[in-house]
Amino acid sequence: MTLGGGGGALIAGLLCGWLRSRRPTMGAMPPAAQQTLSDIGLGGFIAAIGLANGHAAWVAIQAHGLLLVGMGLVVTLVPLLVATLFAHHVLRMNPVITCGALAGAMTVDAAVTGCCEIAESQTPVLGVAVPYAVGNVVLTVLGPIIVACTFTG
Repeated sequence: MTLGGGGGALIAGLLCGWLRSRRPTMGAMPPAAQQTLSDIGLGGFIAAIGLANGHAAWVAIQAHGLLLVGMGLVVTLVPLLVATLFAHHVLRMNPVITCGALAGAMTVDAAVTGCCEIAESQTPVLGVAVPYAVGNVVLTVLGPIIVACTFTG
């Protein structure tokens, strides 16, 4: 039994966090450098995931063409538009909090950062926590179920 890459990263993160709590000056960087490293790490992660499944995606695009791209756009944009309209008109939520909540529900950290930059405030973060947690659980649980239901092999 091994830790694997994810377990090793978790243990290393916990250890580094503990060390940083004991010596706050250790590993200190300017905020711009922290943001650059965060953006590069997120971009690298997305690229690695895309490259790892690139062949399957290419085969699917060849088989279904623009229908696949169009359905991806619909499945991504319609829930966001409906949720935005519902939050604004029915719940009367603050638009800045709504943007943070939707970014959290889509589990996209870069979107939260973008919301904060556009708002010039950390206020969007207030709406992130619960939708982010629920979104991750739903993504983890329903992902394999949807794949199992649509698999025809």
